[in-house]
Amino acid sequence: MKKLIIVGGGSASWASAYQILRSESVDEIQVIHSGTVPIIGTGEGATGSLDDIILKGDHKEFLEKTNSTVKLGILFENWQGVGTKFNKYVDAWHYDARRNPEHSPNKDIDIMYKILEDNIDVDDVSINAFLMKHELQDFTEVKRHTFHFDGRNVGQFFRDKCLESTKVTSTVDTIIDVEVNNGKIISLHGEKDSYTADFYVDSTGFRRLFADFVEHEFEPYEEWLDINAAVPFLLPAKKQAYTVSRAMESGWMWEVPKTNNCGSGYNYSTKHASSDEVIAEAQKYLGHDVEPIKVVEYTSGCYKKTAGVNYAFIGLSAGFIEPLEATALHCSIYSAEELIKVFKKQKTIDQYNKYVHEMVTDFRDFTILHYRSATRNDTKFWQDQKKKPIPEKLKEQMEIFKNGSLECLYNTTHIYFMFQTALGFNFINKPKVFDYDKTVKIPTLDAIQRIKDKHNLG
Repeated sequence: MKKLIIVGGGSASWASAYQILRSESVDEIQVIHSGTVPIIGTGEGATGSLDDIILKGDHKEFLEKTNSTVKLGILFENWQGVGTKFNKYVDAWHYDARRNPEHSPNKDIDIMYKILEDNIDVDDVSINAFLMKHELQDFTEVKRHTFHFDGRNVGQFFRDKCLESTKVTSTVDTIIDVEVNNGKIISLHGEKDSYTADFYVDSTGFRRLFADFVEHEFEPYEEWLDINAAVPFLLPAKKQAYTVSRAMESGWMWEVPKTNNCGSGYNYSTKHASSDEVIAEAQKYLGHDVEPIKVVEYTSGCYKKTAGVNYAFIGLSAGFIEPLEATALHCSIYSAEELIKVFKKQKTIDQYNKYVHEMVTDFRDFTILHYRSATRNDTKFWQDQKKKPIPEKLKEQMEIFKNGSLECLYNTTHIYFMFQTALGFNFINKPKVFDYDKTVKIPTLDAIQRIKDKHNLG
């Protein structure tokens, strides 16, 4: 393809541009942004896809230039009741485990069965969870991790990487009109100039610029999810290699440690509390005042079709669930990856739309599962989470797991989210006895023993 225009100047825009640039599927990429849209910058996290697909393991420069820190996983506090803790790790079973084809084409199914069958504590078999449990920042044995970062710095990092290529240009302008003919974008008109391309991407965040000119059905998630607002603030820097998701009275509070500060805030339901109430609760919990940056309200949901004839929405413009599992950048990364296949004529726009919708819907279900399987029940917010409906597909998958099968794993989430969450929150009784190969070994045990020996953990 000759030319691609991306509208927007945030991390989704520049990460997508960098990803598409390296694919050599387009000849020219023009990123048009206003240069004035503020980024909150109180800390974000990502799934392993950031390293897997964008950085491809070459993350030394990324860490140095973005104030980012290594993220081994997420520590969930208070979700099973005040005072409880649970580690959700990024590495999953990202190891070369032997597969039993009778169970599943997934190479790691045998290990999961063994963990359930032998009632093994996952903190003792996941390298990342083991390091989190013992507050260690020794990453020599880690096979897979991701990052905590400031979206502003990450956007700047990928912008600089893109502009090293003569194929990418950065244009400061505010697009005020989109010319459309029979569902196809013909041109963009800004305050300064007009622009044309073969394909257009809207990465304008919640502004969703193209939606003013092309019609796409939006699918809201408020039927299933109550969280719809956040109050971000900053805390002093913390030396920890994991995100904290702390269940509070009307939602949950996050901690994202970076090198220069700890991004924090309270995600909450406006049906259950006001911004003043959650700020007061956060201050009481922390034992000191906080300085709220702003109040952010949003509608959880996604377009049923995120692409048209010659354009696509990528990033927050396509949709947003909530920040719980840091899936926003993941969805942008995989959307760009699928779009490359469209440019190469390996996939059609219809196939692209189906993939993206399924991916976002699966993440929605994964998020819903957190609230339905959490056992906290001491406030109206947590009581109401048990009363809200469960989507049919998720209901089916929960039943499959309950009946002793791990075939509930979703395809488009790419990681074993369903298994980990189900196991961690223990929302079912222990599954039936499995007929698995008794000789299967857990490949992480030797590495964990080396960590124990190195740090005298016994």
